Amino acid sequence: MTRVMVLLKVLVLGAAAPRVTASPTEHFNSTHRDAKLFLVVNPKMCVASGKDGACLPYFQCSKLGGTVDGKCSLGLGECCVFEKTCGGSSSARVSYFTSSSQDSTDKGVCALSVKKAENVCQLRLDMKKLKLSEPDAEGKCVDQYLEVQGVTSSSPKICGTNTGQHLYVDVRADDGPFTVAVVNAQDNPMSSWEIEVEQLRCDSPDLAPSECSQYYTGLKGEVQSFNYDTTESSRLQQNDYRGSRHLQETYLVCVRQEVGYCSLKWTAAENEDYAFTMTGNLKEKPGFPLFNSGTDELCEFTDYLIIAGGIIPDEDDPSSVFCGSQFPESVTSTSFQAKVVANEVEFGNDDIDNRGFHLNYQQEKC
Repeated sequence: MTRVMVLLKVLVLGAAAPRVTASPTEHFNSTHRDAKLFLVVNPKMCVASGKDGACLPYFQCSKLGGTVDGKCSLGLGECCVFEKTCGGSSSARVSYFTSSSQDSTDKGVCALSVKKAENVCQLRLDMKKLKLSEPDAEGKCVDQYLEVQGVTSSSPKICGTNTGQHLYVDVRADDGPFTVAVVNAQDNPMSSWEIEVEQLRCDSPDLAPSECSQYYTGLKGEVQSFNYDTTESSRLQQNDYRGSRHLQETYLVCVRQEVGYCSLKWTAAENEDYAFTMTGNLKEKPGFPLFNSGTDELCEFTDYLIIAGGIIPDEDDPSSVFCGSQFPESVTSTSFQAKVVANEVEFGNDDIDNRGFHLNYQQEKC
């Protein structure tokens, strides 16, 4: 009986005793451990030496194959950057695929494998530097090109000079892992690349509309076709051609429509002879090709640019298809998309030295 009374007294005293709270130090350590766990699952982004990285604990950065480049603020770990070369792999939200001197001269495939993160709907490739072999005279990427593998959606092959360009690729639920590959059919010691590969979550504000290979934001900007280059291609010079060559690829260019703006005005870049050269023989002199400016049915058997319902000054009817070697004074459309069509449906062999286009856009208020 005495033992029972003692036990009951102990239980009562224990229940009535005040709850023990962790000391400030213990609380900090517990929170810090929780933060480390959170950072591994959903890290904050950081910038180090001009590259995007993830805030991770030091040991986790090393374990995942990253490189520490500075510290994150507020004690959120180290800024971990994932930079890979041929044969590398990454599961990071942002990775960098860079070339080495050996990568440029080896034949075969130089690739970065990217493990798909959760809830990813698109990949965005930013070409900080991309200089590969030029396409052939028909605009086909043969000797060397960049492509994205492991996705169901179509992705254009990109070659030539494309520094500063970007590419969006749609991702489906069952896609992945992804491969960002530079395919080398011929060695090119002059080629080099640095490509930022970002996995965009399905709720990201940076997502492009579906099927858009390029996506631009802002009230005004400039758009260049892939491999648009004002310098002359040494490869084409061997055939006595003076220009570079736009790629034989079909893709969609999109602009985000800003609030209060209802139309998009397109104009050719100023002071550039080749600012719009989709069609014709430019071997002798720009502006004197097979025909200067073509629209709609005139473009049926050549490469062209689609701007739906385009309004041209002093023209009675709208036009949607544009080709030739001169862009109209301006083209205004309620569509915020432009489609590049290069489908090898050419009439004869009259397309020579065509560089593509360099256009400016300006959003106009409703």
